[in-house]
Amino acid sequence: IHGDLCLLASLSSIYAISIETGRPRWRFDLNSSTDGVTLLGNTAFVTARIDGGHSLVAIDSTGGRERWRSEGRWIPLAATEETVVVQSNPHRPNDQRLVAFDPNTGTQRWTSTEPLETRRFLELRDGVAIENEMVFVTDSGSLIAFDLQSGEQRWDLSLSEEASTYLDRIAVAGDVYVVQPDRDRVLCVNMPGEIAW
Repeated sequence: IHGDLCLLASLSSIYAISIETGRPRWRFDLNSSTDGVTLLGNTAFVTARIDGGHSLVAIDSTGGRERWRSEGRWIPLAATEETVVVQSNPHRPNDQRLVAFDPNTGTQRWTSTEPLETRRFLELRDGVAIENEMVFVTDSGSLIAFDLQSGEQRWDLSLSEEASTYLDRIAVAGDVYVVQPDRDRVLCVNMPGEIAW
């Protein structure tokens, strides 16, 4: 939801629907279903197959106009006013990294110093948050913090002996809260990377 619009990804298009009337205001066509959508302010960041190749596209949510495009399979995960964090190479398990883009220009800023262990990009979507100039990621039984400005790994905290069967989710409010549904527990991790409870 953005203002009076509801943005929806449906099959091979992104739609902006008026909340008041239920009618479409605009439609942005893709060549395939989307791999991910992240909304920041009045920009929707979408990844899909467009014009024969995979791209990350920034779409103006007020009018449906393309602002910029970056070729490659980039899965949008989280965004701030200064940075859009995406996952690279979602189907190459040994070569997945976080990558940051400037949300206004599409300029690539950094690639994380360490690869991710996760096997599927879908596992990351609810397991990523940004706070205090850090990007937090749950990844194969660990909570990892990356520096938001450089992509350098700050710390890697093991949360359990093995990766969760279900998707770990995180929320940030002063500390990082990790929900592990298959272990029926919530952990509180402070900013230096220590388990508080």
